Amino acid sequence: MKIPTVGVLGNGFKNIYPYEHRHIANDMIENGGILTEYTHQQAPDREHFPMRNRIVAGMCDALIVVETKNKGGSMITANLA
Repeated sequence: MKIPTVGVLGNGFKNIYPYEHRHIANDMIENGGILTEYTHQQAPDREHFPMRNRIVAGMCDALIVVETKNKGGSMITANLA
């Protein structure tokens, strides 16, 4: 079953991170989409991911965090939501 899924990258389209997930990104492109605010060739950077989380939070009608560290990226997203 293909569930429409939209991904938000913390880097450019050319640098899917982690690289092993490239096939998942391709599935999303065919059955949903991928968004990024970075240039095509922008490499991943740890500072990009909390900034990406604000876009994820803004896209949600509801956000449920099941398990996370106290200072994990999921908590950043939850606080933004």
